[in-house]
Amino acid sequence: ASEIEDFHRVEPGSSDVFVAGPVVGDMVHLLAELLENAATFSPPSSSVRIDANRSIDGALLRIHDSGIGINEGRLAEINARLDNPTVLSSAAAGTMGLHVVAHLAYRHGIRVQLYGTGSGTTALVSLPHHVLALPSALPSGTWRSDSEPVVVDGEAMPVSPAPTLSRSRPGL
Repeated sequence: ASEIEDFHRVEPGSSDVFVAGPVVGDMVHLLAELLENAATFSPPSSSVRIDANRSIDGALLRIHDSGIGINEGRLAEINARLDNPTVLSSAAAGTMGLHVVAHLAYRHGIRVQLYGTGSGTTALVSLPHHVLALPSALPSGTWRSDSEPVVVDGEAMPVSPAPTLSRSRPGL
């Protein structure tokens, strides 16, 4: 989220999904493009929600905005381009971000599809197992739950909970 201008509008959900090291850079870029589109095409007072969960096939990540949505014809065209990345044409120049998403997704076997929800648009990002990492694969000391104390010079330090974004928007 920090890669986009309106990062403060992004509301992350809890997640147990970890991305493998070699894929992280491309995933950051892919997600930043999707988050930027969601923030750009929704009211400035609304939030963009994102969550990720493990699935049988790997993991499913969802980005939901509260924009005006996309008509079915345009949605079908965008999804076809996300499924089959091509060379950028002048007709597609206005959707450069989705062009980048399509190529990054293709590189790693990730599937990205957009869906109208009646209250905006949701981007579904299907991550295959080979782009994921387990917490046990992370180096020691890089992962801890919020309930575990931080130890500095042998002394346990209190841990403040991570800041949460306001959910004061009507309708949530």
